[in-house]
Amino acid sequence: MRRVAAAAIVLTLTSTGTLAQRHSSATEQRPTFRSGVELIVVRVTVTDSQQRPMAGLTKKDFVVLDRGVPQQVSHFLSSQVPVDVALLLDTSSSMRPMVPKLRSTAATFLNRLRPGDRGLVATFNDRIEILENLTGDGNRLQDALERLHARGDTSLYDGIYVTLGSLSSASRNAERRQALVVLSDGLDTASNLGLEDVRQQAIESGVPIYPIVLISDQRVAVRPLENRLRVFDLVEIARESGGQVFRVDEATGLKDAYATIARELSTQYVLAYTAPNGNHAAASPRVEVRIPAHPEAETRVHIGYTNRNRAFLDDNGGGNRRSNN
Repeated sequence: MRRVAAAAIVLTLTSTGTLAQRHSSATEQRPTFRSGVELIVVRVTVTDSQQRPMAGLTKKDFVVLDRGVPQQVSHFLSSQVPVDVALLLDTSSSMRPMVPKLRSTAATFLNRLRPGDRGLVATFNDRIEILENLTGDGNRLQDALERLHARGDTSLYDGIYVTLGSLSSASRNAERRQALVVLSDGLDTASNLGLEDVRQQAIESGVPIYPIVLISDQRVAVRPLENRLRVFDLVEIARESGGQVFRVDEATGLKDAYATIARELSTQYVLAYTAPNGNHAAASPRVEVRIPAHPEAETRVHIGYTNRNRAFLDDNGGGNRRSNN
């Protein structure tokens, strides 16, 4: 029933025009490789002992272990590979006082995109809108931010689900990295879908999710238990997708959260190796990533898979874990 509801939401949004998509003029580049066997794809974020992202690593720096057995890395994407970032903003009534700050901080974040990177701007209240589809045109992204207006209830889960689908479809079969950044107060009040739907969509898409949860002192004091539960849901979504959650005060911390995400996305690596026996279903991978030359390094790992008949990075499953080297 949930899957039927999810399909109905997307169909309704598309047919009524509520989901307003503008297509980028950028030309997709096909990957330079395909594989006749299944690959296990490992997205790795590497930080030093001070939690600062480590850039400039090469394929030779990484050792990948699956159930303790070293694996031969067949494909490697460095941190220089372009990234497609979807920015999903809460524009419900509760966010009305924050709209000017939403615009300015989001604009600063999108300005951090590098040449070749692309951005997507989406909003959610009691409906979901794609204000600007994937594009490398900074002016179009900034124009989309000018159209932010707060109203209505909060369809957080519906927004994540629809935006993930839009991002995955627009980036399909391209040698690019992907990420979804979600900004909200974390209180879903109107979604037709639930946490399990979003969790499954995140796993199937292979897109890391970075929720930024705005918490005001007043709201925490009035509804502490509800806020803890809602934040925990977003923590779970971030963890299982290979992203990271940020809990910030409305008055401070938003700019820093965006900056941290931008740094992480600019220093994320993607590795792939052939699944043992050509099929991951036979034994779920238990992946550990080491960087022998930097024993102090910490890695956050997200595991995905490629289908035999689909291009590398077109994931359809995954999980994640953290390992310290």
